[in-house]
Amino acid sequence: MSYQPPYDWSAWDFNSALETDHPPSSVRIAVRFILAGAAIEALAMILAMLALGRILHEVVYVQIGPSPLHWSVDIGLAYLLVLGLIRTGLWLWMAANNNAGRRWARGLSTAFFGIYSLALAYVIVRGVHVGGAQLLFTVALWLVGIAAIILLWQRESSEFIAARARRYY
Repeated sequence: MSYQPPYDWSAWDFNSALETDHPPSSVRIAVRFILAGAAIEALAMILAMLALGRILHEVVYVQIGPSPLHWSVDIGLAYLLVLGLIRTGLWLWMAANNNAGRRWARGLSTAFFGIYSLALAYVIVRGVHVGGAQLLFTVALWLVGIAAIILLWQRESSEFIAARARRYY
């Protein structure tokens, strides 16, 4: 058995360890907003698939009749499903990692929100025509995103994330 020097307990701050075990309210509320964004994204995917399926069925099956274009319905629906699952998965991934206090998750969430804001600004400035439901979901997702980002950059959120960074990295 080798000699083990006594542990230096003076370097350990018990109060800060107890406070950082659970995320503060600003992070918990931000995570709820992010989870709401995932739910909105999933709902938008389902409604888009229903609308596209109805439209493509009307165009391909009814107006064109039997033709080799029938596979286009399946490809369009599969594309929407994969894209929607990826987008919903990103929301869920950011929620889990922000709740865990990962510094990179807050930065990546901010970057995703910035990209989304630029895309929304492009749609508004260029006057790209979007349907009413699509515009409603887009604005709802942007509002959920800005609320989450504001909460994630508050002082108590920053202190929580910094404490987690010192503890685990």
